[in-house]
Amino acid sequence: MKFTDIPFKPAFGHEGPPFYSSGIQAVVNFKNGIEVSIVMHTGSYGGPKGLYEMLISDKNGKGLGGILPGVQEDGVIGYLDPEKVEELLTALKYYQFNTSKEDTNVVPIKRKEPDHA
Repeated sequence: MKFTDIPFKPAFGHEGPPFYSSGIQAVVNFKNGIEVSIVMHTGSYGGPKGLYEMLISDKNGKGLGGILPGVQEDGVIGYLDPEKVEELLTALKYYQFNTSKEDTNVVPIKRKEPDHA
């Protein structure tokens, strides 16, 4: 997804604390169940510097921490320029969850049977 295609809207137009009264926000949903909220406002990570913050979550709103390098445990990553936002959105669009019941990161340990000589 190109940065210019992100459907930004004014954020927090008249709701929330006064320090969130300006900024922009967009929500992008992918077919793989990932939802991304992209914001830039005075209270976001990087907002005062003109940079963006993303919250990456599943369809139930649970943050997907660690889904990509640099993403915090709660699913947030901040201080992003437009190019990095595009890069992350592309990676998330094609992200495939490991749906097997086996944990592919586990390596079985082969034990040597003791010699009974």
